[in-house]
Amino acid sequence: MMGRMILGVALSLVMTHVANADELTPNQQKGKEVYDRRCAGCHGAEGGGDGPAADRLRPRPRNFKAAKYKFTFNQFGKLPQDSTIAKWIADGLPGTSMPGWKDLLSEQDIRNVVAYIKTFSKKFERAEKAGEPPAPIKIGSPPKWTEDDIKRGRELFQKNCEKCHGEAGRGSGPSAVGLKDDLGDRIWPRNLTKGWTFRGGNAPGDIYRTVAGGITGTPMPAHLSASPEEKGAMTEEEIWKVVGYVNTIVQREQPQIKEVVVSKLVLGALPGDPKDERWSQIEPRYFPMVSQIIEGDRWFKTTLESVFVRSMYNDKEIAILVEWDDPSNSPLPQPNEQFPENEPDAFAIQLPTTIPSGMEKPYFLGGSDKTPVTLWKWANGQEPEVLRGKGILKTEKAQGERRTVKVKTDYATGRWRAVFTRPLKAAAPDDLSFEIGKYIPIAFSAWDGNNAEKAEKRAITIWYWLLLEPQTEMTVYLFPAFAGLLIAAGEAVLVVRTRTRNNDRGLKS
Repeated sequence: MMGRMILGVALSLVMTHVANADELTPNQQKGKEVYDRRCAGCHGAEGGGDGPAADRLRPRPRNFKAAKYKFTFNQFGKLPQDSTIAKWIADGLPGTSMPGWKDLLSEQDIRNVVAYIKTFSKKFERAEKAGEPPAPIKIGSPPKWTEDDIKRGRELFQKNCEKCHGEAGRGSGPSAVGLKDDLGDRIWPRNLTKGWTFRGGNAPGDIYRTVAGGITGTPMPAHLSASPEEKGAMTEEEIWKVVGYVNTIVQREQPQIKEVVVSKLVLGALPGDPKDERWSQIEPRYFPMVSQIIEGDRWFKTTLESVFVRSMYNDKEIAILVEWDDPSNSPLPQPNEQFPENEPDAFAIQLPTTIPSGMEKPYFLGGSDKTPVTLWKWANGQEPEVLRGKGILKTEKAQGERRTVKVKTDYATGRWRAVFTRPLKAAAPDDLSFEIGKYIPIAFSAWDGNNAEKAEKRAITIWYWLLLEPQTEMTVYLFPAFAGLLIAAGEAVLVVRTRTRNNDRGLKS
């Protein structure tokens, strides 16, 4: 009897689905075919943002049934135009798992998908019947900002934005750790210094639109209001001043990835403090970080996007400075009630135990039994450790005479900076000794403790290279100079001889 009831319910669901499918227009039906193949895995078969991959994504895929679209180009809470939905399908959303589909789908395919997506909510149909077309936010041309405009923009930013986005705009304000969207999912304020991650665009007009119209379904409110008395309201002129200030801190293009960290030779003591001004004289290397989704307790929701690396060495030691943006200094003194995860922030530098003779490197996730790795790991509030890794799930503290790596850190305005220092020569025969002029594999891991990251749950990079820049011998400079002097002397002798010969000829004639 129970089996028949279940079968009956299943058949009724199928019949309902088929009935709904029969109501689709030809274009909507074509859009459904593309949606089922390309979109349902994340957004769900019925558009509820609950596809098989949804729980592993941050932010979660859009719930088309709720019809709350974050980036509409329209007033807060209003429905987007068809062209806007088509744009996000074609181009994707930076900083999310939503890819751009314009290389795989034709413009007609995308229009068909838009038509089908709109069937998930009656709001579009009701808006069309009511004659309420979307009202786009009007964007003028950016003004030519003066120093006073930018100063005023900074003041307005402090008043209206800093609580979430932080003093330096890195998404580390005092409210950042407790924010959630309208679905109850945790959400972090945008890091305004990294314009390549802006989902609504990073041009001045895009930033104006986001500040003015807000982001529907999130704690980011609309700041443009007809009522100046409204909390957080600003005039068009004031919003442009805020945009002018943001324009001074944003880097729009993603930094270029350079494969090699070049460690510079210095005379005397190394800068063991991340605040040492000497670090600013070295160009940092940018490396992207991604969630560790390969082994063990896989992780899909890291907040850590990248790391910047610099290095110096002298005749005895090497120092490596790493910098990464983290929205909170974890563990927090008082965990947030909504999100009680409160592990310590942590960082690790991964190196081989010996310098490879060729291009082969150990397994990038913690090495293997055959090719182990050394990990220099620091965790906030704890003593740094040297670990021996034979896999991401197989690490142990290094034993014997291996020296502990020295680490000094600083956290300010949403950014960690840490200097790892170790002798060039290993204290044990089965550990790495640094050699000048040799390419040494190097990789990085980072943990955001307030994001429940620990053990395998982390952000990672692939292998890159560390090169201790060879000392330039003085003969490299002296030989060309000496050779130049010889050539000059030879030319002088030749000129003198030529003149003498000519003079002799003149006298004889």
